[in-house]
Amino acid sequence: MIRRVLLSILVLFIAGIALGDDCSATMPRFELNAATQNPTVTFPKDTMPPSITTGAAVRLIIGGGTAIDATVTDVTTNAFIGGSIVTLHASQPLNGPIQGVNASGLTAATVSLLPPTGDPIALCGLTPLNYSFHVGPTVSTEPSSTGASNPNGAMRFQFSRGMLRLVEVSKDATRIPAERSLEEELSVSVDTTDQRASGTQFVDDNRLTAAIRSPERTFGKVLNRVRIGLEGQFARAIHTEDRDTDVKIALDGWLPLFQSLNLLSQSRTRTLPLSFQISAGYRSQNVSGVRSGGYVADGVVSYHFYLFDHYAVDLSEETVFNDVSDRPATTPRTQHSYKAEIFYKADPLSVFSAVASYENGHSGPVFTKLRQYFVGVGIQQLFSSASKP
Repeated sequence: MIRRVLLSILVLFIAGIALGDDCSATMPRFELNAATQNPTVTFPKDTMPPSITTGAAVRLIIGGGTAIDATVTDVTTNAFIGGSIVTLHASQPLNGPIQGVNASGLTAATVSLLPPTGDPIALCGLTPLNYSFHVGPTVSTEPSSTGASNPNGAMRFQFSRGMLRLVEVSKDATRIPAERSLEEELSVSVDTTDQRASGTQFVDDNRLTAAIRSPERTFGKVLNRVRIGLEGQFARAIHTEDRDTDVKIALDGWLPLFQSLNLLSQSRTRTLPLSFQISAGYRSQNVSGVRSGGYVADGVVSYHFYLFDHYAVDLSEETVFNDVSDRPATTPRTQHSYKAEIFYKADPLSVFSAVASYENGHSGPVFTKLRQYFVGVGIQQLFSSASKP
């Protein structure tokens, strides 16, 4: 019981940090309408300048330098968020400074709005990193090696948060910011339960990741937004002392031939196409007090689609080749894991969501085999751009 209370306090504290982020709480949010490609700006309650009215002339400043004139075509109040949604018509297409001619989806960029009067307003720009926090009951059907199964399950806590910074290394104005900038990443992910496995194996996968990646490159219609870089990751179980430390070379990108779908929906949501990451490197691990090391390689494929305006479905598959010496008998050299998640949002602009998930395979430090179901509620800032019906 004490462990459950402490974990609850911990994850609520982390969630408070996420909700307190300027980008989600007080900053207006910039998006592209997926159906019309018009930009929209969502202002939190009592933050929209009075000079922004229908027909007003404004200016978007993208990437810190590119200025684009725009006209306010619509201002509506969103009762759910208590703020206003401003639709703009830009004087020129935004696929140049934001998306790139051969690019698919969105990219990281800083965006400011210059109203008819007053100073520029910093907007929450486009970024492929998000935050999420969910909590709820979980049940596992995979028995562990200790004791009888536990039919009551446990409470599961999921949290992820990332910080991304672009470092410009090229002054080529014909390229979008992501194509002329290195990418630095620092992210944390917590996925655990409130109890040690007692006859049933639950996920206990907690990671800290730091990486630096090359500027993006696009190769026709086959590979999109490809980066190669150096990634370091530390993974540790909360309920045991098991931990991994990895240093890898990673290649990631998108496959634009497999775009995200919107099924049985009146509105459209734009998000990443099929994405992948391939990495290989060296792992140092400590399992049950036994230290060892060796080479690892893994590949991850992820796909997203949308249903009935309110549901987002995330599918992923991961394959790991683990050549670390002194692996536990339950950890095979080649491991697979599969995960399906369904997220529900009553309003596409809301951060509050519900999730149901199923996963099967190996997960966490040294990839412990499990089969687990989860239903939770919480907050989530997705990398997507929702259009109004």
